[in-house]
Amino acid sequence: MPIETGSTIEHEINPDLLKSVVNAIVGKNRLTNPEKQQVADNILSIRKATKNGKHDTLFYPSCGFDILRPLVAYDISHLIAADNCIGIETMAEEITRFNPQREIIDSADGNVRQITFELEGKKRQITLVNNDARLVNLHDFEIDQVDILHTYLPMDADQPLTEFDLFLKEKFDKGIYFDDIEIAENDSDCPKPIDYRESIALFEDDITTMIPVYQTIHPGFHGFNNSQIVSLGGFLIYNESSDWMQNNEKYGFRQIEISRRSEPTVSTSFHDSEPRKTGYIYQRVAPPQNY
Repeated sequence: MPIETGSTIEHEINPDLLKSVVNAIVGKNRLTNPEKQQVADNILSIRKATKNGKHDTLFYPSCGFDILRPLVAYDISHLIAADNCIGIETMAEEITRFNPQREIIDSADGNVRQITFELEGKKRQITLVNNDARLVNLHDFEIDQVDILHTYLPMDADQPLTEFDLFLKEKFDKGIYFDDIEIAENDSDCPKPIDYRESIALFEDDITTMIPVYQTIHPGFHGFNNSQIVSLGGFLIYNESSDWMQNNEKYGFRQIEISRRSEPTVSTSFHDSEPRKTGYIYQRVAPPQNY
């Protein structure tokens, strides 16, 4: 059954291009037709929802493999995607599979790749950054604000980044385990905590421990954190969900309903055991009343 491209959702995208994009995202044989249709509906509904807003630049912390979908869905000119869990080659896999004519420039340290190509008669640029998204400085790309801040339940980037986190990353090249944390805390070079708080020990009822609190360098991208970098007329996306946005008007946003992304294609985090087909994005329509 072919993908429907115009029966239920208004859009401005070439049907052949949409089919190619969906196949590049999900693979020709990985998903059923209804699941592929959900990917197409998601792209089309976002196109419609963002058509009259600002959507030139998009920053995507902890992007996983989700590169081509937001580029096409939001009709982006410049997509900045950051992730330190997978390499740049893997991050660019969808684009390579889609295979447009492209120019690739890598940074001297190999941690940043610029991909430039034309799509739908429009010049596109993708900046892939192999680093913790909380350490990415948009000013390095001559950007003060982005039109879209997009997060999809990242595993770490939604959490605060502290001095101790940076110390752990420097001290241990591979995965960090509980034993490593104790070793690091006993290191003479370890940052000194600014405070202590009680925490219930895992798997032990009614037992509390005092854990150190370190200086926060970045608050993480959860909820409204860093929403000030979204330009007026731009969009804020967090999990394509409305669960956390009860006070969106206070922060200058209005809710827009979309067709939610297909759960089997989620590669940035855990996904719902009962997938929901309705999603939400938020457009900045006014400056926030206060933070």
